[in-house]
Amino acid sequence: MTTSVAADAKILLKVAGLTKHFGPRARFGRTRPVVHAADDVTFEIQRGQALGLVGESGSGKSTIARCVLQVESSDTGSVELGGVDIAGLSRRRLRLKRREMQAIFQDPASSLNPRWTIGRIIAEPLKAHGWSKDRSEARVRELAEQVGLTPAQLRRMPYQLSGGQQQRAGIARALALSPNLIVADEPLSALDVSIQAQVLNLLIKLKSEMNLTFLFISHDLRVTRHLCENIAVCYLGNIVEIGPADELLTNPRHPYTAALISAMPMTMSDVGRKSGQIVLAGDPPSPLDPPSGCRFRTRCFRAQPKCALSAPPLDPSGADHRAACFFPLEAGFLRSTAVADLDVNDAATDPKVAADPTGNRTTDEVG
Repeated sequence: MTTSVAADAKILLKVAGLTKHFGPRARFGRTRPVVHAADDVTFEIQRGQALGLVGESGSGKSTIARCVLQVESSDTGSVELGGVDIAGLSRRRLRLKRREMQAIFQDPASSLNPRWTIGRIIAEPLKAHGWSKDRSEARVRELAEQVGLTPAQLRRMPYQLSGGQQQRAGIARALALSPNLIVADEPLSALDVSIQAQVLNLLIKLKSEMNLTFLFISHDLRVTRHLCENIAVCYLGNIVEIGPADELLTNPRHPYTAALISAMPMTMSDVGRKSGQIVLAGDPPSPLDPPSGCRFRTRCFRAQPKCALSAPPLDPSGADHRAACFFPLEAGFLRSTAVADLDVNDAATDPKVAADPTGNRTTDEVG
């Protein structure tokens, strides 16, 4: 019991069974179909650590982040911050709890009020929570120094700053109330490569000095690896693999993760990895009508008829490194397998012909 309590105390954010669907909505006499944005999403982040949420566009990453911040309310599931389920809080209590969680946005320019000075923008959350003017001004100066902004830049308008400086202002605003959790939704993707490195180093520095906890959303696995202790891979609203960053990127267990890693440019650190990219079959399915069973099976090079019948859970026997796959990859797969060796099993991936192991039912009948 004592061990369990101690382990729970280390966990800052705990998401369990989070599901978010959009629709159906009646519009102009027609009912729009349901969008399966996130389904049964479960993960934890320990205090002072960072979890990277990666996946292609439309995989549900931003929806998960919005549900964590309670910008969107989830349909089912819980979001616990510091042991408190914030999904069920009243508006007043949620407003107080929001001091503990803040966001850094993808496009710094559009996230800053173009009619306000940078100093006023950074002070906005302080004013909203009742800080005095003198105290707010002192805090803004302190934050500007932390993120590398000069006093002169605090008097400028957002359009007078570069993209990197604008993002530094966004980071300062997020830190204003000394939150425990930062949700960073692709904070580097709108910046030049050289500026990305500067901002990434700033986030790493702040995380270490302030013991911050991050939910870090990105398309770039290499960037994620630098900041995050753990990585979760999303596909069509599901987390298909989660584990320690180095282990997951070296020995992926899910075929989709392997495909993402193979698409990364090779560097000197990738000596021994087979060259070539795993090109997935077909197009990503629509979240309006996701496939039955495993949602990745229609593009998977290891799919079998079983994959059409039920969705594989995250393997509970995998300890820290878990994958939702009936036929996980072997250790060292990327170093031992060339792209030419891969083949897509049409009988398992084509929804018109996929059958169960007995050959009695098609996917359409099962789904």
